[in-house]
Amino acid sequence: MDRPDPWNMNQEITEFRVWLRPLKGLEIVQQLMATKLSAQRDAAQKTQ
Repeated sequence: MDRPDPWNMNQEITEFRVWLRPLKGLEIVQQLMATKLSAQRDAAQKTQ
């Protein structure tokens, strides 16, 4: 088993990060939407 080329590993990690970045943004948007929805739900329950 020969050791992986560190530069090659670095390249892969960088590509992975670039691919992950928009995913992270999407995750944040989903969390914001979820908190917004739960806030609306709480407000609706209070008015009832």
